[in-house]
Amino acid sequence: MAAALGPLWDSCTECVSWSAVTRGLCEACGKWTTQHPARGVCPRCRHEGHLNSDGLCRGCLRSIRLDGDSSWVFTPEQAGPRATQLVFDLALGASGAARPLHCRSAAPATRSKWQRRLLAQDGSVNDIGGVLPAAALGQVALFPAKRTLTRATAAAVADRVLDGEELALAQARAFAGEHGLGTAWKRKVRRMIRLALAVRDAEGAVLVPDYVLADLPETGTVVGLILERAGLLDGDPAHARTGCGTPPHAVYLPRPRAASCPAPRSCRECDGWMSGIREYLCRSCSTWKREPRGRCAGCGREGTPLRHRRCRLCTATPSAVTAGHQLALVIPAAGRGRPLSARAGTALGQEPAMAASVVPHGQEVLFRIRRDWTPVITRVRSGQTLPEMSKRAGLLVEEFDSLRRQRRRPGSGREAQRALVLLLRFLGADAPVWEHDVHDLVRAGTGLHARAVCEFLKDRDLLALAPELHEDPDRVWIEAVLGGLPTQLAAEVATWVRVLRGEGRWPHPARSFRCIRRYLAALRPILATWQEAGIASLREVTDEDVVQAVQPGQNRNRKPDSQLSPLRSLFRALKQERTIFRDPARALTGHGHKGLPRSVPSDVLPAMFEEVTSAFGRLIVALVAVHALTGESIRELQLADLDLAHGRLTVRRGLRRRSIQLEPFTHQLAADWLAERHLRWPASTNPHLLTTGRTAFAAAAPPVHVTTILRIFPQGVNLDMLRQDRILDEAHASTDPLHLMRLFGISEVTAMRYITAAHPERTARLPR
Repeated sequence: MAAALGPLWDSCTECVSWSAVTRGLCEACGKWTTQHPARGVCPRCRHEGHLNSDGLCRGCLRSIRLDGDSSWVFTPEQAGPRATQLVFDLALGASGAARPLHCRSAAPATRSKWQRRLLAQDGSVNDIGGVLPAAALGQVALFPAKRTLTRATAAAVADRVLDGEELALAQARAFAGEHGLGTAWKRKVRRMIRLALAVRDAEGAVLVPDYVLADLPETGTVVGLILERAGLLDGDPAHARTGCGTPPHAVYLPRPRAASCPAPRSCRECDGWMSGIREYLCRSCSTWKREPRGRCAGCGREGTPLRHRRCRLCTATPSAVTAGHQLALVIPAAGRGRPLSARAGTALGQEPAMAASVVPHGQEVLFRIRRDWTPVITRVRSGQTLPEMSKRAGLLVEEFDSLRRQRRRPGSGREAQRALVLLLRFLGADAPVWEHDVHDLVRAGTGLHARAVCEFLKDRDLLALAPELHEDPDRVWIEAVLGGLPTQLAAEVATWVRVLRGEGRWPHPARSFRCIRRYLAALRPILATWQEAGIASLREVTDEDVVQAVQPGQNRNRKPDSQLSPLRSLFRALKQERTIFRDPARALTGHGHKGLPRSVPSDVLPAMFEEVTSAFGRLIVALVAVHALTGESIRELQLADLDLAHGRLTVRRGLRRRSIQLEPFTHQLAADWLAERHLRWPASTNPHLLTTGRTAFAAAAPPVHVTTILRIFPQGVNLDMLRQDRILDEAHASTDPLHLMRLFGISEVTAMRYITAAHPERTARLPR
């Protein structure tokens, strides 16, 4: 069957070419094996196989014939090993049958060609165009390879004009004068410098790559020093070539001493953490290493040096019997065995000068400890000398000051700059600053600001974040309330919170912690009442308890139906999670709205515009009183939503968008606010339309707080009153509820409420 199919396609075991093989060999290698049965290692490609009389394998002989590579044959000491190229060993003829490749030229003709090249070698030495031809400037080699450079190569470029040669030779003469070197050395270095510059042109580079120094036949280190002085050496590690060795070192130049810093390690005997010691034993344990080893009678350790049946740690602390030993930090002694102490000039009772605890670059923190910045603030107020600031820290302070002036924040910017200066003076700028240190420093002293410093350091990767400082305040409040409840009741309420967050048995849209906080705040008085009545679990709640808890007279401060939705949500979630057996709140129904919307007096709105004088506040009042926007919609407005050119404002509500046309009054107020915003914070990065000094440059770009908007309205008037008055006024002018829905983005139920309040005669039941 195999004979019928013919030879199989595979890689030849001899030349590794893809071809039709028979018994693992292609047709050409099969003939070659028959003609040359001797096997060995080819000195050219390091391939083990059948070799000819010249000691070459078939692949190398084929590459020599095809490529015309006569240098390896006639000058093998100058040519390095070369891998055989992987080829497809086939040629399709007219019939489509596969035929092996073969060289048509006979061996004598090829050898005569090599002989002609060899005879013309002396005449081609000075052929400038054939040796290291200049490449296009900026050309990058696909596969950088090691060059074989010899004295003949240097002689070939002896008459070539090279850029930067005079500058490099001037530095070479100065170098020879410094070390007392003679004329022969100058001639040798001159040849190597010209050879390095020629390789630079052949590489298409502007400067000489540092890996060229390893290819030079001699004085590579000296040429590198001279080119570096002349500014012609490129030492960028990104341009390095992999797999190349170091340049040969000059005998008369001292080798640079490598900076060795012993890595931190633990002592083999006492496990003490030590640094700066080259041995694997601390100084104390090294004096015990010749003692006999065994089991310690004190701590029970095995295989440790003993004196009087005790190890070194038990001998130093006799009271620590069978109690183990504490992990210690081994601090090496200062000088000749003297312990570390204060300076000799410090008098007794005199406080030594405080040194900056600058954290070095790359230092890892083993234990995070909160610092006490009170002594630092005391030292600053008393006018004592502060530690010097490093150069990098000074650049950071200058950058912060430039940014502060650009953002035009003279108040809080200077407060933050003072805090940044103190942090960098005492902690340095090499290691990231812990976020707790910034806030603790601000709490310790007055006139300091933390938020701008944290944002500045975070943008430059110099801030170690503290996750506990970035927790959601609503979530923290919820956890605090759950912690104050009894164990069983807290577990059941926590189950309800998890369901609202979308983590229950059935998938639900996740509610925000702000919404859950509002629900829990409405349920707190009910839970407190049940707790006082002796109810330890929500399984004990009956229908009568629920009805009595939502009676209108139970709490005068709550709004109608404010506790119905939280109660229904609570028991529905617990029933879903199978925490309770029945839902006592399933029959609860809303009490409905007890009154219809009412309009405000006509003199309230003009008085408000006279009282509110800021462009920020007047724009908010106009958006509420004219366009009936809610407080949440006003907070979420973006700068891109305002189109003054077309007088259009886009209102966002979730994924929905609604465009409103601005009348001239609101249009002018919006233009005034944009001009004031650009004047006060021209470099603000907050995309929201309404912003304050606290949110203009915040990294998270938050909207303004809801309290900021509510403070705009005077006492006795709130946002909901003005919004209801605007919708009710429009309902008086139009009896179409669809018009109200399109104009204000309200639901059909809300639109009918306003139509009923404006036109009671159109309803079937008159209001009481």
